[in-house]
Amino acid sequence: MACLLYLATVQPIIVSDLIVESVTGATCYPDEGGFSALTAYVRPDDPAIIDQLRRAANEGASVIVRCAKLEVEGRVGKLQVSIGGMKGAIAISIDELRYFKHGRKD
Repeated sequence: MACLLYLATVQPIIVSDLIVESVTGATCYPDEGGFSALTAYVRPDDPAIIDQLRRAANEGASVIVRCAKLEVEGRVGKLQVSIGGMKGAIAISIDELRYFKHGRKD
């Protein structure tokens, strides 16, 4: 119930460009079974969006970011990175990834 209430109260941040990266690999110890990570990157074009994401990073809060039919939820990293020729991208460690096949009605 608390999770549904949380999702109902957090407004998604709408962006025009969102890169999702999935990485997996081995670790130093074979018994660990490796690692995997999902990260989203937001283009730093809109100062208002970047300000929202930086505030969330400073507060340690989760954010929901939406681009078209793809929505990610997670924590914002405090560092800006370069990925795919995009300098200053904001990284989000993804906890939830949602794809809406038929779009959204909100």
